[in-house]
Amino acid sequence: MYSELSAMNNRHLAMGLILILAMISRGVDFGKTPAGITDDESSHGYNAYSLLLTGRDEYGKTWPILNRSFGTYSSSLYTYMTILPVKLFGLNPVSIRLPSLVSGLIFVVLVIAALGPAAGFVVAISPVFIFYSRAAFETNLALTLLFLGIVLAVRAASRPKMLPLSFLFLSLSAYAYQVERVLSVILISLIAVYYWKTRKKIVILSLLLALLIQIPIMFISFTPGANSRISTLAGRGNYPFLFLTYFSPSNLFSRPDPAPRKSFPQVSVFYWWMIIPFIMGIKKFISSKSYKSLFGKSLVVSVIVSPAIAAATPDYFSTWRALPMFLTLAWIISMGLGKSKMVYFFMLLISSFEIYSNLVLLKHEGSTAWGYQYQALANFVRSHSDETIVIDNARSGPIYIWLALYNHYPPQKLQSMVDTEWLKDYYNHVEFDLNKTIDNVQIRPIFWKSDALTDQILISDSLGISASQADEHFLTLVTIIPDINAQPALYVYQTHPALKISATQRDSI
Repeated sequence: MYSELSAMNNRHLAMGLILILAMISRGVDFGKTPAGITDDESSHGYNAYSLLLTGRDEYGKTWPILNRSFGTYSSSLYTYMTILPVKLFGLNPVSIRLPSLVSGLIFVVLVIAALGPAAGFVVAISPVFIFYSRAAFETNLALTLLFLGIVLAVRAASRPKMLPLSFLFLSLSAYAYQVERVLSVILISLIAVYYWKTRKKIVILSLLLALLIQIPIMFISFTPGANSRISTLAGRGNYPFLFLTYFSPSNLFSRPDPAPRKSFPQVSVFYWWMIIPFIMGIKKFISSKSYKSLFGKSLVVSVIVSPAIAAATPDYFSTWRALPMFLTLAWIISMGLGKSKMVYFFMLLISSFEIYSNLVLLKHEGSTAWGYQYQALANFVRSHSDETIVIDNARSGPIYIWLALYNHYPPQKLQSMVDTEWLKDYYNHVEFDLNKTIDNVQIRPIFWKSDALTDQILISDSLGISASQADEHFLTLVTIIPDINAQPALYVYQTHPALKISATQRDSI
C-alpha cells in the first residue's frame, strides 16, 4: 500500500514539475516573443474583437463557420476562442495568443496523463510544441482537441459514456484546422469500428452526435471558400518524395522549417540529440506492440495521415500541417529514454540553453517578418489623421489588418465597405484585394507619375523608396520606423509637388 501511494505521489510530483517546465518554456516573455504579430494572428484578433462588439466578422458575416480572412477561409474556432481573452485583457498580442498557450499546456497535461511523464517531458521541452504554443496557431488548438478525443476514446473502454465526448472533441477539431477535417473523420471511423461489437448502441449515438456537429462544415464543404486552401496549395512536385521528407532525420532533428514564421531559427522539430532515444524507442515501440492498442492505432494513423495531407501542398516541409504526427514521434522518443535521472537532467540542461538562445534569436532576428514595425506604423497613422497617407504594399501582406488591430478601428466601418448582396455568397469569394482605402490612408503600390505630384505622405521600405528616388522626386524624410533592433524597417516621406513640378518644367525647357 505504501509503495503504491509513493508511486502515485511521485507521479503527481513529476506531472507538476513537467507542467511548470512547460509553463516556463512557453510563458517567458509571452506576447513579446515572437516580437510583433503576423497578419493571420491579427485577423484572428481583430475578427474576435469585431464579433465581440457586433456579432459579425470584419466583412459583416454573422458568426461564420469559416472566417473569410484574406480569402483563405481560415478556422473560425480559434477566433471564437479569442473573444473571451480579448474581452478580459483587451485587443493585444497576449490575448490573441492566449488560446494557443492554454491549448499547449492542456496538451502537455493530457500527454502526461495518457502516455506517461516521460512522454510529457519530451513534449514539454521539444521545440515544435513550444514554438506553436507561443503564437496564435490554429493547428495547436486542433491538435489538443484531437488528442483529447483520442484520450476519451481510450477511457471509453471502462467508461462507455466517454465515447460521445470523444466524438464531440474529435468533431470540434475539424473546425480548428484543415488537416483535422480529414484526420478526425478517419479517427472517428477507426474508433467506431474498434468498439462496434461491444458498444454498438453507444457507438451509434456517438456517430450521430459527430454527424450533427459536422453538418455545418459539411454543408459548406463544396464551396470555393471551404476549398480555397486546398486549391491554392495543391502540390506540383513528386508526391512520394514530399511525403518521405516528413520522415527525414534531417528535417526532424536538424533543419528548421523552411518558412521563417513556422519554427525557431536554429532548431528543428526535435533537438538533434533526440535522434538517439528515437532510434532506441522505435525498437521498444515495435517489441512492446504498442501499435496494437487503440492509442497506438490512433497515433499511427496520425503519423501517416497528417504528412500525407501536408505532402499534397507545394511546401517542401511544413511542420504546422504535420503537427499531429510529431506527438507519435515524441511518444517513441520517450520510450527510448530509460529511467536514468541523469538522462533527464542532461536533456533539461541542454534544451534550456537551446530554447533560451532561440527565443533571443526569434525575437531579434525575426521581428520584421512577424510585423513588429506595424504597431509603430499604426501609431503614426493615428497621429496624422488629417493628412493623406499612402502606404506601399508592393511587397507586403494585408497591411490594413494591422492598422485596424492596433488602432481598434470600429468594426462597423469596415463592415460598411462590404456590399450586403456579397454576403449572401460569403463562402464563394476567394478573391482578395490587398489594396484598401481606410479613411485618410490608401494602401496600394506607389505610382510616381501621380503620387509625387500630390501633397501627401508616402510610406515604404528601402526597396519601395530608395534614397535616389527620394532625391529625384523631392521627398523629405519625416521619420524612420525601426525594427526591434532599431534598424530601419519603414521610411516615411513627405512629398513636395511644387518642387517636383518646377523641376519637371525646367527639364522640359
